[in-house]
Amino acid sequence: MDIGRSISFIFEDRSWIVKILILGVFFLIPVIGWLLIGGYLLRLLANVINGEPNPLPEWNNWGGDIAGGLKAFVVALIWGIPSWILQAIASAADSAIFSLIGWLIGILFSAIVLSALGDLALSGNLADAFNRKPFDRVVQNLNFWAIVIVMDFVFSILALVGLIGFVIGVIFTLAIAVTAQMHLAGQAYRLSEGRGSVVTRRF
Repeated sequence: MDIGRSISFIFEDRSWIVKILILGVFFLIPVIGWLLIGGYLLRLLANVINGEPNPLPEWNNWGGDIAGGLKAFVVALIWGIPSWILQAIASAADSAIFSLIGWLIGILFSAIVLSALGDLALSGNLADAFNRKPFDRVVQNLNFWAIVIVMDFVFSILALVGLIGFVIGVIFTLAIAVTAQMHLAGQAYRLSEGRGSVVTRRF
């Protein structure tokens, strides 16, 4: 896993400022903006998994991104159901141990969601995200996906730094955080599937 690469690839793109700014602005637009973000990040994920040296996509597929974002929402929703049920049971048990178990299950399923999104990103078919492969990929390669989850938390904390600069600051830091998170998910997917490490930029 190359954590540094998950951030540096953004700034290697000649149009990174425009792309990141557009991504950040869409966070402020409910529903449509969020769907566009989901579809865009799916294309980013596919580029990383496929080994594109410059994976940050162009903003040139608005309709496709809305459709992709809707599919990504469905995948996250369906895969999240088992986690929510188990966490509810753990919470109802009113036990610290069960609460810890519920929390760990929630973390596991967040990685499974990312794994499933990788399958969706590659094929575009919802059916490919709803089988045992996303689950098995994570369970059999916990070392890779654990890094993804830990860094997701770290990037989320760092994104809050943008609050210091109010709206403009958080737009940039949040957009950079989610693209870095998705790049790491793509790395974990590649390594889990035996595709090797990420491809560096070609000059």
